[in-house]
Amino acid sequence: HYNNRLHDPSGTRNEYRITHMTQFFRAIGASSGDTFRISGVAGENTYRVAIEKSVGDAETTTGRATRIKLRGWRRVH
Repeated sequence: HYNNRLHDPSGTRNEYRITHMTQFFRAIGASSGDTFRISGVAGENTYRVAIEKSVGDAETTTGRATRIKLRGWRRVH
């Protein structure tokens, strides 16, 4: 979790970030348009991470969670 308001009164960021995933994405053959899924069980500290391969250009939602369509890769420092 990244929240620069805690350190800077004019901060605007309050977000979760996923880092150090490039090797995983390459190893499983993820590509632009695929869906990145994180799932877990309430009360447990174990999570599952998966990529759902894109079937077409249509974006879909399950009604339970928002899907984020990956549109390419870029390095952030």
